[in-house]
Amino acid sequence: MNLVEAPIGYANPDFYPDHDSRVRQLRADFAKYYQLQEIAPHALDEDTRTQYLAHAEGLAMRWGRHEQERFRRMWQARQAGVMGWQSGPQRARRIFDELARSREAGELPVDDELWDALVDARHVTGHGDGVVLASAQDADHRYPNLLPDTYTAATRDRPLAALLNPPEPDPRTAVERSLGAPRTGVSAATEKETDRVIAATDAALEAEEQAADLDTGYETRRMLLPREIRDAPITYRYTDTATWETRHAQLLRQVQDLAAEHANNTFDHHDSDHAVIHRLETLRQATSDAGRAALRAGIVYDDVERAYQAGRDGIYWSTEPSHARLGRLAQLTEQRDHALADAAALRHQIDTTHPEYGTAVDTGTDTGTTASAGRAQDSGEPVRTGAGADIGDAIGAALPEIADTSWAAAEPDAHAHSGPAPTAGPDMEVPP
Repeated sequence: MNLVEAPIGYANPDFYPDHDSRVRQLRADFAKYYQLQEIAPHALDEDTRTQYLAHAEGLAMRWGRHEQERFRRMWQARQAGVMGWQSGPQRARRIFDELARSREAGELPVDDELWDALVDARHVTGHGDGVVLASAQDADHRYPNLLPDTYTAATRDRPLAALLNPPEPDPRTAVERSLGAPRTGVSAATEKETDRVIAATDAALEAEEQAADLDTGYETRRMLLPREIRDAPITYRYTDTATWETRHAQLLRQVQDLAAEHANNTFDHHDSDHAVIHRLETLRQATSDAGRAALRAGIVYDDVERAYQAGRDGIYWSTEPSHARLGRLAQLTEQRDHALADAAALRHQIDTTHPEYGTAVDTGTDTGTTASAGRAQDSGEPVRTGAGADIGDAIGAALPEIADTSWAAAEPDAHAHSGPAPTAGPDMEVPP
């Protein structure tokens, strides 16, 4: 008996509790129709695939064009339910749960035949409750090996996994469950015995740590380098690469966020179908334009495709960037900008509330200090020395690259240097 003829799982008419044999056969044939549609693309050869599709088409012709309108309506309702689960599983699950609660509470009368169609569509597409692993989904929701009369009207709305494997009462206490005690009728160890086992384990781990050779050779290799090399600060300037890396991060984020917005049902608040269609088309076109812009900017195709795939799965850039390095750089840049803004606000607050603790930068040379003091005396401003100079030195050491208008740097003496103006070197940034 091949797959087409075998009444397996939902394709078995005896699985359903209906009294009418024709209804049972229709429900089983629809499950068989869906199974064949799913399996046909993965058939071993072309003849088998053609056989599966032909049999599925025959079932659709039999019930979709049945002489009785009742059976045609039941078949079409199941097809519509399957399309709903395939196109928007989150929305379909939300609607199904609301209908289930309303039906159970008696708030909304739902026809039994329509409800059976919704339940069948939910089960054959593998969206029943309690599905976690793919193997469990295949075993419990796709092709379960059920015996006749295991599905009754009293348990029609219960998850299929609960019908096949009803949960047994757990005799363990909360402590025993947390410690991983076996789920059997044998009593677990007492608390005193548990404490003894934990203490013995800690002692064994401590002894192993003391006896083990914890030296991995890192310090030995490190001491082979001179101090001026192993402790030297990084002098490479990342100014040139920061611009295009920031641009690449922005473009990849746009691709991922637009694709995620298109995938998620964030347009439910629209009133008309026309607005929904227009928004979907706009998001789709924007995603394509963002992808082409990213490729034109020099981003490799694999990075753009990875951003699109992450967005298609409903993952926004803020949740998990598709490019780990660019996402981390963007995060650090944002944190740095916030820190600089907070520091600037604090300096401004100090200058406003405590002008005697000025935050002017001390150049650390006698000439600069004297020139600053002379300008302060000529303009009538107080000379920033003592505690104010210490605060300025501390802020200057912590944030040496901040260029803020409230930071009064010392100006060079006009007569101290009469040579030509300095030219821009490799370590000097020329403002745009």
